[in-house]
Amino acid sequence: MSTATTKSIATIGVYTATAIVIANMIGTGVFGSLGYQVISIKSVFAIIMLWLIGGILSFCGALSYAELGAALPRSGGEYNFLSHIYHPILGFISGWVSLVAGFAAPIAVASMLFGKYFSNVNPVLLNEDKAAVAIIILISIVHTINTAVGSSFQRVMTFLKVAIIVFFVIAGFLYIPSFSISILPKAGDASYIFSGGVCCFSYLCILCL
Repeated sequence: MSTATTKSIATIGVYTATAIVIANMIGTGVFGSLGYQVISIKSVFAIIMLWLIGGILSFCGALSYAELGAALPRSGGEYNFLSHIYHPILGFISGWVSLVAGFAAPIAVASMLFGKYFSNVNPVLLNEDKAAVAIIILISIVHTINTAVGSSFQRVMTFLKVAIIVFFVIAGFLYIPSFSISILPKAGDASYIFSGGVCCFSYLCILCL
């Protein structure tokens, strides 16, 4: 196999890299976390403010990572940053935490969400747990074929995810509800925004998307 062929198989392009970043920033949780928030929060204004504050916090985190990445240009992410700034043992611990919880947990949560939606649509074919396991196995198989197939799959799935979100946004503006909805603040909204449990849960849901 030639060097050019090997390089084309082993690397990804700009569009695939962009799709990966978008998919990481807009997680599947965006389709499920809001449902848990509206159970406890009955104010549209409070929910919008929580998402706004969460977006600002996420943006600050992205800027911090960008500065660290520019100052320490090496692969490894948090492992590289913590090892150079503090001590290699912290980078080692961070790497294991990311492997066990940071990467595995979001995959598990996303698959459980898919399983729940799939079982509601077609409960006869697969139940919730089997659908969750099946989607993990299926996507793993797709990505193990080769880089080209995995890249194409990533671009298509990211496009579909963004398209669905855009569709929901447009539908929200076009939908005429049968009851009145107000986004203006009202009495009691401050308690929703700054209450400890609701605030932390909402921010975690937003930041983990």
